Amino acid sequence: MARYCDHYVERGTFFSTYKYCNITGEEKEVNQDYYCNYCSNYNNVGSCPLYSKAYGSVSSCFITTVVCDVLNKEDDDEVMNALREFRSNVMRKDEKYYDMLKEYDVIGPLLALSIAIDTNSKKISTVIYEDILTPISKLIKDEQYEIAIEKYYLMTLMLINYYGLKRTYNNIKDNHYYYEDFNPTTAGHGKKKKYQLD
Repeated sequence: MARYCDHYVERGTFFSTYKYCNITGEEKEVNQDYYCNYCSNYNNVGSCPLYSKAYGSVSSCFITTVVCDVLNKEDDDEVMNALREFRSNVMRKDEKYYDMLKEYDVIGPLLALSIAIDTNSKKISTVIYEDILTPISKLIKDEQYEIAIEKYYLMTLMLINYYGLKRTYNNIKDNHYYYEDFNPTTAGHGKKKKYQLD
């Protein structure tokens, strides 16, 4: 018999059931995919973004969440490879991009969590992938790096505002992204462990 996560809660009636997670101290509604991947599968609880956030582990970056977890795309498709190569071969080799790499390491997991539990995650992820990430990857291939960076940054700010993370984001910036020792060769994965939340 399947064992549910201890933080899973159902609300509603016989005709209409809503799924929630209470791990943060307040109930957050989760979508069907999130429920199937984590709430109803106790073996996967350790990799649940909500569980990871509450117990100090690391969530994945939000672009990987959008592409792989929500849209079920391959991690090594043309778009992802272009973004990855840009991070490794351009951003990590130029100091003017270092703050963006730091920022992504800290805000990326928070956006990943927000997207993963959004009841409209597939619709939002499709827009992000098709209307933003795909054009950005084409700009990168054409070596229009500054325009690509600007579009990426605007996308990030849009998601921060959409998910009500502006205060958290400002706190992160004010505290120098919670970095102690910055290593550009490993930055930009969305896996920075040491951050705080309001």
